[in-house]
Amino acid sequence: MECKSLIVELGQAGLKPSQVENAINAMKTSNEADVTSKQCVDVLSEQRKHCRGNEFYGVIKHFQDKSLVDNVQYFSVDLYDDGSPRNIF
Repeated sequence: MECKSLIVELGQAGLKPSQVENAINAMKTSNEADVTSKQCVDVLSEQRKHCRGNEFYGVIKHFQDKSLVDNVQYFSVDLYDDGSPRNIF
């Protein structure tokens, strides 16, 4: 659990999964298993999934605000069946 939170923090700081892997493996003790790049990718992907709704809301809010100021501003949102964004035009 602590390792996952460290992976997320390093990922949010802009490190690539391979860089996160190297940093964590450099800090671990010798009796702990190595963290793989695949594990880092999996944790970071899961974290991005949790943030996706907030990011999407921010994009929609931006276009709605633009529409209020500019009458010719138009946008359309296409969603997948699960409600996640597919396209924004």
